[in-house]
Amino acid sequence: GYSIDVMRGNVTPTHNLVGFFTYIAFFPQLVAGPIESARNLLPQILRKRQWNTQRSVDGLRMILFGLLKKLCVADMLAIYVDRIFFAVDLSPLHVLTGGILFSIQLYCDFSAYSEIARGCASLLGIRLMVNFRFPLFSRNILEFWRRWHISLMLWFRDYVYIPLGGNRKGKWRTIINYTVVFLLSGLWHGAAWNFVFWGAYWTICYIIGNNLLRLQRRPEGSISLTHLPNIVLTFGVVAFGFYIFRCDNVPLIITGLKNMWIYLLFFPFLYLTLKGLILVMRGVKLNITILAMTIVVLSVVMILAVGKGIYLLKFWWLLPALMALAIEWSDRNSEYPFSIVPRRRYSRYLLYWMMGTFIVLSEPTQMSFIYFQF
Repeated sequence: GYSIDVMRGNVTPTHNLVGFFTYIAFFPQLVAGPIESARNLLPQILRKRQWNTQRSVDGLRMILFGLLKKLCVADMLAIYVDRIFFAVDLSPLHVLTGGILFSIQLYCDFSAYSEIARGCASLLGIRLMVNFRFPLFSRNILEFWRRWHISLMLWFRDYVYIPLGGNRKGKWRTIINYTVVFLLSGLWHGAAWNFVFWGAYWTICYIIGNNLLRLQRRPEGSISLTHLPNIVLTFGVVAFGFYIFRCDNVPLIITGLKNMWIYLLFFPFLYLTLKGLILVMRGVKLNITILAMTIVVLSVVMILAVGKGIYLLKFWWLLPALMALAIEWSDRNSEYPFSIVPRRRYSRYLLYWMMGTFIVLSEPTQMSFIYFQF
């Protein structure tokens, strides 16, 4: 990326050897991102930095929230996800549950890494870009790819999609270009068939969404509970994609494709149910908070019911999971999670104390970050 930017004239070559190699090997984002361009990161390294208390507080807050999502949610979900995918014979219910739980695990794990990396960099006076912008609250799949692993998609846009011609050479050439991008984004994770299938799956979904359904590229307005049906439907598409992503052999992928019908039944049913609830809410003017809590409770009951036989019965992690969900939902229209905290000092300290307590009491699973495994 640096070499191409220099060639294009977007970056002035630096003669500062220490600064250059610090940019190349900057430890917070070295392994899993955010993937920073020289245009953003190198100038920050080369210029003089001064201590900024507020930036450091923000950095510590990112680290705290990242640890909560990683240790208390992602690592606990990993136990159940591994149990599902290591099963001898996957039932349709396992395929559904595996896709849903792994999607949440992957998001909590990877976004946690990005937040910890951004927090560490912030303590050093470096501002890394936001890598996840509440992707699981996306209202369609085009919006999802503007919110998920943003730095990687921007990298592919700048160094693959645009050099291939972008959308400037006609409809079919555009389709070919983002087919190349999605297949390469799959292979970027490793040379395995599941990543190829995952890239192909998203190519098909993107063609359908962009060219046939003509989904809005830039949905207007803020995210609210009235968007919940579309959010759930989008999550269904994402969850099946991540089911493929998680499969470590072709027979598991084939099993998923044979049982894809359960996704085609479950998520549209949930979509219509939520649509009906929202219409009822508008008709009788129900309290929107009560509706939200009802949906959360029903979701938890559903997950526990589906998990019967998979031993999804350790309840403690649901508390930090619901806390993380509440924090992300309250910040959903902000730039990044946990940017909004209670104004009163003692309320803020109580929240930090509760999060710290959950982290300390979390079970030591010794699971590395997912992106360390690629």
